[in-house]
Amino acid sequence: MRRILAVVLLLSASRALAQPNRRSFLFKDARAEVAAARARGETEVTLVIAAVSGGNAKLAKTILAMGGSIRFREDDVDYLRVRVPIDSVDKIARDVNLLSVDVSKKYQPAATGSVSSDEAGATARTSPVGIRGRQGDSAKRVWPPLMSDYPLTHPFSPLADLGAAEFRKAHPTWDGRGVTIALIDMNLDAFLPELQVATTLDGKPTQKIVVYETALDPLDEDDGRWVSMTDSVVAADGRFTWQGKSYTAPRAGSFRFAFFDEARFDSLSRSGIDKDINRDGNPPGSSRLFGVLWDEKSNDVWVDTNQNLSFADETALTDFSARPVFGAFGKDDPKTLVRESVSFALQIDKARKMIAINAGVASHASLIVGSVAASRGSRGRFEGVAPGVRLANVSEGGAAYGQTEAVIRALKNPLIDVAWLEQSSNISGPYLLRDGRLVPTIIYSRLIAKYNKPLMVPTHNYGLFNAVDDYVMATGAIGIGGHEGKDNFFINHGVRVKEADNLLVTGGYGPMGDGSFGPQVLSPSNVLSTNRGFLPGGVMAGLYRLPPGYANAGGTSTATPVATGAVAMLISAARQSGIKVDPARLKYALTMSARFVPHIEAYKQGNGVINVAAAWEILKKLDTMKVLDLGITSRAPVHHSYSQLLPTPNEGAGLFEREGWAAGSRGE
Repeated sequence: MRRILAVVLLLSASRALAQPNRRSFLFKDARAEVAAARARGETEVTLVIAAVSGGNAKLAKTILAMGGSIRFREDDVDYLRVRVPIDSVDKIARDVNLLSVDVSKKYQPAATGSVSSDEAGATARTSPVGIRGRQGDSAKRVWPPLMSDYPLTHPFSPLADLGAAEFRKAHPTWDGRGVTIALIDMNLDAFLPELQVATTLDGKPTQKIVVYETALDPLDEDDGRWVSMTDSVVAADGRFTWQGKSYTAPRAGSFRFAFFDEARFDSLSRSGIDKDINRDGNPPGSSRLFGVLWDEKSNDVWVDTNQNLSFADETALTDFSARPVFGAFGKDDPKTLVRESVSFALQIDKARKMIAINAGVASHASLIVGSVAASRGSRGRFEGVAPGVRLANVSEGGAAYGQTEAVIRALKNPLIDVAWLEQSSNISGPYLLRDGRLVPTIIYSRLIAKYNKPLMVPTHNYGLFNAVDDYVMATGAIGIGGHEGKDNFFINHGVRVKEADNLLVTGGYGPMGDGSFGPQVLSPSNVLSTNRGFLPGGVMAGLYRLPPGYANAGGTSTATPVATGAVAMLISAARQSGIKVDPARLKYALTMSARFVPHIEAYKQGNGVINVAAAWEILKKLDTMKVLDLGITSRAPVHHSYSQLLPTPNEGAGLFEREGWAAGSRGE
């Protein structure tokens, strides 16, 4: 047993250094994007490129010589984002220094929001949860009738399904403390009470959110957050005039000045906030503009959040990475259940003279983050699976470049220990080849190997055979499918089911395009989580209504942060116990200890449900072993619609013959 474990461990580590075969062509989804750009009359397209190892500089020089421009360059992992003439795309794809190339197509999501009607908003603001008039007393009856908030007052904990309940009972400090996890998703509501307090390794309370930034580039994807600070003003005696209006500065001096436009921001970002970031209802005469004043020398920034034309009553902020302080649009009324304020933090690009207002309005990120990171602190009402963790949030936007560069930012950051994706299926889904050669997949592999940090990846929510996103194939990444237990079904849905373990109704199933497995493990989903606190809470018709800031969250979008919490618990335990951990050891421990569910097909569950306690036992054993540097490969026939495009046509890592068979056919 000792020798087998060691071999598998080093296999994972050595594979991280292997370079996949070149894909010197655009897959059909990317070709369609180029054709659409031509039809629109565009002359340039944005490409994301994985160069061959060590080839980034040569490839960048070639692209510049063709009349292209370099928008982002990361030589540590040989990655480029470029803007090139549309007629040069095929030539660039064939360059010997290029390993893989994709068009950075942009996906613009539809407007989102939970319950947003006036009636629902009024109910959430004025109706105390759980208070009713006496039956038959129509004068005191609340209407519409108030539903239970049982899932919040009696929350289901996924720790038991994770095999972590006894683990945590025996070791209560192994709760993720001393570990920082990174969410790759749009910027979450930072004022949620469960996202205020984390725990240091020595047991002291500390700030929960320590990284809060964006990878969005307004040159490629303008969602209204970046404010161009090109205009200058001089405040003599603490005042200046702009466009006929007089403003009060915080002090005398020279500044840069611009406006943040809430209507433009919501229109472009489609955040579902009714173009009302300060939650004042946009009264008649509202300009919807918020002045932004920047002292370039001190790097202090003031935002006129109350729109009174004065910066003297505003708190000086700066880039969140330098001073991690949040600002607020709007003023909360403590007498209402819905919060009337929205969080924001600043990100300053001095070279471009731009400031990002990273507002905490994202629905999806706010919805799923509590499942892993929620802590009671002083005002929280429940805990996620790893309440001690610190949290990083890097928003990635809706284009392939952001999906790549947000992970680069996260895994390079020395504060961050593990990251998880919440990717857009509109970016990865159309790549039906699913052979591990999508550009983000290659870059993720290189990042994991270079920075020695795990990356957790949802299989996604297709619920179909051979429908797992290519990102899962990143070497060292851990692909997550969804699980829902019997107790979970009953508490959160009021439904009794036969089996103790159930596959989530949404989730991607293997195999991958080269025959390898899709999900490596399953993780609980459909659990209590957070939600945007400035909108009404989650509702399940006829069953429950939760207060603002709370909801049950599902899909692999929730299964993945829960799995990240499992990893955080293991890292926390290892640091407190002096046990070595790295991505290869963690992946091996999680996959080899997973609890296989006999009535679920292997291609749907991978190795089974995460078992934290059993994974911990494997990590302890690995810590005492001498490893061997061996490699194992497998080859098998693969036949499907795109298998001729695989590195070796019609051949892959696992047996996958979807085409070429008919009833009565036989073969060996």
